[in-house]
Amino acid sequence: MKLQSKTLGVIILVILFGGIFGSSALDLWKTESSRVPNRLQEGEAVGEYNPGDIRGSYQFGNISDLFDIPLDVLSNAFGLPPDVDTASFVCRDLEMLYGELGDEIEIGTGSVKLFVALYSGIPYELPEDDYLTEQAVEILKNHASLTEEQIVFLDAHAIDVSGIQHDIEFEVEEETHDEGAKIVRGQTTFANLLDWGVSEEMIASIIGDEIFNPLSKVRDYCDENGLEFSTIKAAFQAEVDSQ
Repeated sequence: MKLQSKTLGVIILVILFGGIFGSSALDLWKTESSRVPNRLQEGEAVGEYNPGDIRGSYQFGNISDLFDIPLDVLSNAFGLPPDVDTASFVCRDLEMLYGELGDEIEIGTGSVKLFVALYSGIPYELPEDDYLTEQAVEILKNHASLTEEQIVFLDAHAIDVSGIQHDIEFEVEEETHDEGAKIVRGQTTFANLLDWGVSEEMIASIIGDEIFNPLSKVRDYCDENGLEFSTIKAAFQAEVDSQ
């Protein structure tokens, strides 16, 4: 059976865009310019953003928002020069910053994935080829709940970068750090959730209590009531995204 070129063109378009829309519904389709990683679909951190999806184009401001890591922590962990704007710094520029470490040692986007995963307590396979600064390792030891295996790994992958001189001009990309983004993080209050469309009933269902102060921060509430913030945050983020 022969198909006319016009008919064939319509069929191709239907297949192409049908696949895109279907993938979008499943949260699988991401445009190249998207700076939002996929969420984990299984495991103990289900619903959390996947650190493994962080790309070289991600700005530290994006990562700070998505994974609730303060900008000053990221700056200190990766030894950014004082004149660099941390929020607009992109991961791939770490390779310029630490390119002189040698062929066998790399501090780059993979290092950011590793740091974010361990800092956030998200399960992550330890990569043999990625390294962290000694400052980053110290931050993780003081902040994160690390296993013995992770501590041994970090000790073997910690690099002293104190003697490296930075004389590089970084190309600053257009700022995309959106303070108004509907992302649940440590500073998010219950009032924010209500403004974003999450009902009082749903909030009560997630935290297991009908009584809460709208002005309270979600993280503070979790700390005061013995709740796991990462679990509560993921549940609220799913509700916000569904609005």
